[in-house]
Amino acid sequence: MKNRTFTSKIGGITVSMTIRDHEEVHGIQIPESEANESGISLIVNKHYLFRCRCLGSVRALDLARTYVWKYLFNEAGLTYGEDSTTELTKIATNFSCRCEDDGFGWLWGVSFEIIPYAAAMNDPDSPFFYTFAAGVYSRESLWDINAVPLLLQYQYPVDHPQYPLEIITSNATIQKDVALFTFTLNLIKEMKYPEAAAGFISYVNEFAWKGFPPRMVKITNISIRGQYTSDTRDDNKKHYYICTFEFQVNDDGWDQVVAITDYSGEHPGDVSFDGSLQTGLTYPAGRNAEVFPSFDFHRLWPDTDNTTFQNRIAEEFPIPT
Repeated sequence: MKNRTFTSKIGGITVSMTIRDHEEVHGIQIPESEANESGISLIVNKHYLFRCRCLGSVRALDLARTYVWKYLFNEAGLTYGEDSTTELTKIATNFSCRCEDDGFGWLWGVSFEIIPYAAAMNDPDSPFFYTFAAGVYSRESLWDINAVPLLLQYQYPVDHPQYPLEIITSNATIQKDVALFTFTLNLIKEMKYPEAAAGFISYVNEFAWKGFPPRMVKITNISIRGQYTSDTRDDNKKHYYICTFEFQVNDDGWDQVVAITDYSGEHPGDVSFDGSLQTGLTYPAGRNAEVFPSFDFHRLWPDTDNTTFQNRIAEEFPIPT
């Protein structure tokens, strides 16, 4: 299937996108009364219609979203795919599709609404709805502040039969307070098997994301509810769902370190942690890591801002020097 580049210019805004050879894009239908002196501008709290000719409503929705979002970014002087959506003052939402077969093929009309970005931020059903909370909780740690293992070493009492041949070394633990961030994001998606989203539970971020290093963010809760079902002429009705993902950020990372113990629950005598065997031991000293499965969160929630979380804090709440 061959592709070609389509370019249109409405007012002073140019939109370029890749379409298939058999497809046609008619663009956004905008009343002349809404054109301003510098060209055409999409007005907030109004509905518009995008028309295209293609095979299927799903493809029509894809073309409409790509075209409209590129238009909004270009109108704002931003670069689609590079700049963040948060830099826009208005966004497109509530895309819905209907067939307008005119006897020459599949003509689709996709309606959408332009709303202020702030309104989407406060709509729980919007993909731009974002909640964030932070708290402190206590957890055990096997290391000190310099990541040195905490060890307790002692000998049997002098009247013990094995004294002074054996030195007992065991792990020590301390309780420390750590920060825990919790935030939620919505994912609106057409799905045949919405319950499959539950498969992401306990996954951690494979790469740096939202300013946090790899393996520091974990999906801890997922809820799914229906949004709408499109009623079109093509193959089947499409069911769309709102999946709300809850994330927790652990500043120590989520991979847990587990100390090796013997059958009695005692820790093996280990001072160097180099994996060597101590006399009389049948297993190496050291630790095993409990590793959570990982996923590239950028595939579902792209984040092109590489600013670290600490630098984001410094930018928003600068400390006077």
